[in-house]
Amino acid sequence: MRRTISAVPFGVYQGESVYLYTIENIHHSKLKVLSYAATWYDFEVQVDRQPHSLVLHFDNLADYIETPYQVGKTVGRVAGRIGNATFSLNGQTYHLPPNNGRHLLHGGDHGLQTHNFRARFDPDGDTVTLTTTLASADDGFPGDLTVTISYTLTADDEVQISYYGVTTADTLFNPTCHVYFNLDGQAALINPQQLRINSTKLVHTNHEKVPTGVFYVPSPASSTSRHQRMTFVSSQRFNRSSID
Repeated sequence: MRRTISAVPFGVYQGESVYLYTIENIHHSKLKVLSYAATWYDFEVQVDRQPHSLVLHFDNLADYIETPYQVGKTVGRVAGRIGNATFSLNGQTYHLPPNNGRHLLHGGDHGLQTHNFRARFDPDGDTVTLTTTLASADDGFPGDLTVTISYTLTADDEVQISYYGVTTADTLFNPTCHVYFNLDGQAALINPQQLRINSTKLVHTNHEKVPTGVFYVPSPASSTSRHQRMTFVSSQRFNRSSID
C-alpha cells in the first residue's frame, strides 16, 4: 500500500469550512489533523489488526470550539503564561489584554487556537502544511506573524511537527501543540501511564503557573535513563478545572 492523504469537511467556523486531514502510511497508521487551530485530532496505530487511538479527540467541531481546555490545538504566539500580560522587547514594554486573571495565557483571546488555517498537501505525500497570519492589531504583540505548521507521519510511525514563523517586526514566538495522549483509549484513566520528555532540565513556575525564567534539573528519582531524560508517572486523577 502507498501512503495517502485525504481531506473531508468537519464543519464551519466563522463562515469558513473546516477540514479533517488524514495521513495514512504503509502500516495503516493514521495521523489526523484539523484546519481549525491546526489541531492534532488523532493518531491511530494498528493493534491486532485493529485501529487503536492514542490521542483524545472530539467527534464534532462544536466541542472543540466550546471546550476551554484547548484539546489538541496549536496555541500561541506564546504557549503558557506571560506574567501580568506584560513583556519587554528591544527596550519597549508591551501591555497585552490579560485573559487568565492578570496574566496572558496561550497568546490571548486571538491566538493560533482561534484561527482556521489554510492547508496544502500532496495526496501521495506524508505531510500536511497549515498556514495562518496573526495580526498585531488583533493580539497586541509586535509584528504581523505568518505561522506555518507541518504535520508529518513517517514510514516508521513517527509523528513530526514543525513550526515556522515570518514576522514584520521582532516579536515573541513559542507555540506548542496542546495534545492530550491516552495510550489505552478514549475512556481509560491515564494514572499508570508514563511520559518521557527528551530534556535534561525544566523551567520553574510560580504558584500561578507563570514561568520565572529559572531552569532546574529534577531530582534523580524522576529520571530513569542513563542520559538523564525525564520520565513522569501519573499517580492521581487530574482535576479537569486545573488543565490549561
